[in-house]
Amino acid sequence: MHEYLTPAKYAELRGVSRMAISKAINDGRISQALKPKGKRFMVHVRVADWEYTGDGETPSDEELADIAAPWPATNKRRDQKAPPKKKPKRKPKEKPKAKASSPETPPASRVPAGRLVEGLPSPPANSPSLAQSRAKREQYLAQLAQLDYEEKVGERIPAGVVEQERFSHGRTIRDAILNIPNRVGPALAAALGIDVDAHTVAVTMEAELRDILQDLVDGNIRTSETSDSA
Repeated sequence: MHEYLTPAKYAELRGVSRMAISKAINDGRISQALKPKGKRFMVHVRVADWEYTGDGETPSDEELADIAAPWPATNKRRDQKAPPKKKPKRKPKEKPKAKASSPETPPASRVPAGRLVEGLPSPPANSPSLAQSRAKREQYLAQLAQLDYEEKVGERIPAGVVEQERFSHGRTIRDAILNIPNRVGPALAAALGIDVDAHTVAVTMEAELRDILQDLVDGNIRTSETSDSA
């Protein structure tokens, strides 16, 4: 039986490198054992052994005739590419069918204006219409925008800033008033010739001034009539 191998397999069989077999073929040291197969050669093992190593008998006429004969038609070429497989055609995706709206709860866009939907509570009789509610909302938004603008340009001061400034000025005025007895008490006692020490005069004046300031805070403003009746 005739055995054929590729040059690489023959090199592996003989324990040499593939380059060594390729060089022997290029140098003509292996020539009679080559049998064309497509775009490459196959190596007749027994004939190649005789050419490459010198072992064995001279190739017989039968072996040389087999090498020269074409390959059997039933033997398919390895390098023949298989015909490309046709890809199955994809079926177009079906669009999902739109669900029919339930007759019990029709969409809001299909409900005629002024018609009530079953199951929903009816609005109060005195409730504003949609147009009135929108107009009121737009009015509020315009007022807020005006307040914001006036605050930014300095025409309107926030209530918190006003309250803080009022408290600061009120404390300054209170401290200035309560400082009067300590400043003028001794001078007043000396000018009136009262036989009382200056500290007593200052304490008496301070107590009176504190009462007046407290009345102002409480809204009980003293007048000359209330002072006389007291």
